[in-house]
Order: sequence, then structure tokens, then C-alpha cells
Amino acid sequence: VLWINGCAQHSYFFDRCVVHLADEGFLKGGVFFLFFWWLWFRHPDDPRHDRIDVLRIAGAICLAVILARALQILLPGRARPINDAQLAFVPPFTQTRGYLEHWSSFPSDHAVVFFALATAIWARYRLLGAFTYAWITLLALLPRLYTGLHYPSDLIAGAAIGTLVMAAADALPLPRAAMGFIEELISSERWNPAAFYCVAVAMTYEFIELFGDVRLVGRAVAKALF
Repeated sequence: VLWINGCAQHSYFFDRCVVHLADEGFLKGGVFFLFFWWLWFRHPDDPRHDRIDVLRIAGAICLAVILARALQILLPGRARPINDAQLAFVPPFTQTRGYLEHWSSFPSDHAVVFFALATAIWARYRLLGAFTYAWITLLALLPRLYTGLHYPSDLIAGAAIGTLVMAAADALPLPRAAMGFIEELISSERWNPAAFYCVAVAMTYEFIELFGDVRLVGRAVAKALF
């Protein structure tokens, strides 16, 4: 961390770009969620198999996020490098201390979500999947390391969780209850497409933003109740 941090505060322009990229949703990896829509409409004459595939991938990503969030809550909290008083971390220009200080850094949500998605793409298209892995490593994960939001182990653990959950989801048969729910969702697209696609677009946005709005509402509800 300190070796990478040695580049901080040498260029205002570079630091500002990396800090912006660390919090930017679409460019750093969200663009690959367009794969959902491409797969959904790939075979308009016989879309059922592809649409089951999309919902399987989406469900696996949600499961991976829930698992990561549970670990963040249940494991001892881990201060981010930028907020660790014992670490001589130099914040890049425009990055402020105290950012996400009440949120454990282990494991990385970004690594969980984007590596799960990259694994799903790689399982179906090797070249595009390899490109996705490289893109998110360079533009999604390294900026969060540079800006002091994560340790390497946070990113590695998150990547492992996302990869393993998605690999298991692809390898294992869907439970009967999950299959029934998926069939109901696919049916709803036929009898009420307007409502279905409004919800689908909103869900795509939440995936791109790593469920930021959902988590804000969840924290507000938790504070109100407890």
C-alpha cells in the first residue's frame, strides 16, 4: 500500500482523475452490465434459456453481495488505509480522510460485484471475459487501492468471493423454488412489459451503483429501528 501510495501528491491532475474514477460507477465497470441486456435480447425468437441465464447471473451477484456484507458486519471492523492512524498514508490530492470510516473495508464490495460479473461473462465468452477482468482490475480495483480505500487483501478476498459464488451458480442446478420464481419473472415480462422493464432498468442502475441507494435506505431503517 505504501509503495503505491508513494505516487500520491506528485500530480494534481493524475490524483484528481484517480479519485474521481474510484467513485465513478459506469466507466470503471458498470458498463459491463449492458451484457445483461444483450443476453436478454440475443435470441428474440427463443429467449427463454438466455433470460433464465440473465436472472441466474443477477441472483448470484445479489447473493455474493449479501455474503460480503455479512462478512463486513460479522468480522472485526477494518479501518481503511486512508483512515488508519498507524499507517503513514498520504491522501492523494482531492481525497479526504474520514471517507467511509464507519464501513469496514474487508472484503471489497467492488471486487465482489465486478469479479462476479466478469466470471459470468468469461464463462460464456472467454475473450470478452478476459478483457472484463483486465478492465475492472485496472479501472475499478487499483484506483481504490491508490486512494486508500482498500488493502490488497480486501480486493483479493472480494474477487475470490465474487468468482466462487458465480462459478458455483453456473455449475449447480437451480433449486426448484428459485426456478419457479424465475419462471414467474419471465411470465411477468409477457403480461406486463411496461412495469417489468421499468423495474429492470432501475435494477440495472442499482447494479451499476453497487446497490448504493439500497444500502442507504437499509442503514436509515436500521438506525430508526435500533
